[in-house]
Amino acid sequence: MLSQQVVENCELFDNAPLNYEFIKDCLNNWTCPLLAILAAYYRMPHQPTKLELTPEHRLHITWSDGQTREYTPRELRDNCPCATCREKRKAPPPPPTQLPIISAAQAQPLRITAMNPVGNYAYSIHFSDGHNTGIYTLESLREMGQESQPN
Repeated sequence: MLSQQVVENCELFDNAPLNYEFIKDCLNNWTCPLLAILAAYYRMPHQPTKLELTPEHRLHITWSDGQTREYTPRELRDNCPCATCREKRKAPPPPPTQLPIISAAQAQPLRITAMNPVGNYAYSIHFSDGHNTGIYTLESLREMGQESQPN
């Protein structure tokens, strides 16, 4: 069984808004302790209440505390959390003499084509360039974008 000391000393929980009682409740309701910990880790105090794509192809999210944030497709795509994109961001830049090869879809203006919930902690965002493997946690979405006025 998971002890309070293990939870408090775990690096995974540094700066996370958690409490031991919530994790204990999760452990009682989940068959896998790791899933319980992840459920607690991804618990957000604020949830999206409205998702909207604007005519300018920007994503607006209104959160349960009333805050509204605006996201450009480029910002979301450039910060994609999938393993492939994380590796590309860590890779050294190509030599300046190397020309990139892009597909026809990548040559078009970037747009969000779909957005699907993943459990109650994230969204999967599909882009017009065909990319769709990033799972954006609510926490990461809350940190990205620019605060804006509600529509």
